[in-house]
Amino acid sequence: MDSKLQKLSDGELLRKAGKGNRQAFHVLYSKYSALVLACCLGVTKNTHDAEDLVTRIFYRVLSKHHYYNPQYGSFRNWLWRVAQRVAINYVRHESRRHDLIVTTFRKGLLKSFLLLMLLNS
Repeated sequence: MDSKLQKLSDGELLRKAGKGNRQAFHVLYSKYSALVLACCLGVTKNTHDAEDLVTRIFYRVLSKHHYYNPQYGSFRNWLWRVAQRVAINYVRHESRRHDLIVTTFRKGLLKSFLLLMLLNS
C-alpha cells in the first residue's frame, strides 16, 4: 500500500476514494470498518445484518463523499452518524416488512379458516 496515502487526512482519503482511488478506499475501510460494524451491531443486534450494512454504509459514504465537511467535525464522527442513520432506517424498514408479512399471513389464515368453516357447514 502507498505510504503516502497513510499520511493523508481522512478527509483527503475520502475525497480520493470517492473519485475511484481503490487504495484510499482500502485505507479508510481498514481503519473504520470495525467501528461501523460495532455501530450496526448496536442498532440491529444481528451480526449478519450488521455485516451487510457495513458494505451499504461504505458505498453510501463513497457516493456522498462531497457532503463531508471537516469544519463540522471529524470524519470518524460523520461516518458514525451515517452508520447510525443507515442502520436505524434498516431496522425500521425490516420492522415494517415483518409487520406486513405477519398481517398478510394472518389474513391468509383467517381466509383459510373462513373457507374451511363454509365448506364444513
